[in-house]
Amino acid sequence: MKVASPDILHKTEAGGVKLGVAALAAFEEIMASARAYAPSAQSDGVLVSPMVAGGVECILGAKTDPVFDPVMLFGLGGVFTEVLKDVAFRRAPFGVNTAREMICELKGAALLEGARGQPPADLDALAAAISRLSLFAAAHGDSIESVEMNPLRALPEGCLALDELIVKKEV
Repeated sequence: MKVASPDILHKTEAGGVKLGVAALAAFEEIMASARAYAPSAQSDGVLVSPMVAGGVECILGAKTDPVFDPVMLFGLGGVFTEVLKDVAFRRAPFGVNTAREMICELKGAALLEGARGQPPADLDALAAAISRLSLFAAAHGDSIESVEMNPLRALPEGCLALDELIVKKEV
């Protein structure tokens, strides 16, 4: 479960995420944590999403840059993004070949290829997702400031966005 609030972008830091817990107790804890973290934030309730095991956690996003227009980011998620900054950037839009280049640029690309006996991620599906988000970002660059899928789980068969965020441009 995750707090559903347009005013709380970083749900984990707000204490607004609970995994594998009883629904009512988790709901009450999440709402109390969110109110304590941001008392004036609008809250629309909570988001319930599936827990997905396996695969590789990734981050995929786009931000509209004032000079370069939409710029895409792809990287390994979680600690790899925050601590190691293992990410690749490209100007959107682009096709699957460029998306594949981004995947291969990562220092941790071996994790996606099935390192240490793990099954490889579906790199075709991953490249397609990266490319499609670049097309979306380019098509909507006049109305969105950023779009993010974090985490995006790269699985042996396909990939799955477990949390998404779109920030509209202020008019």
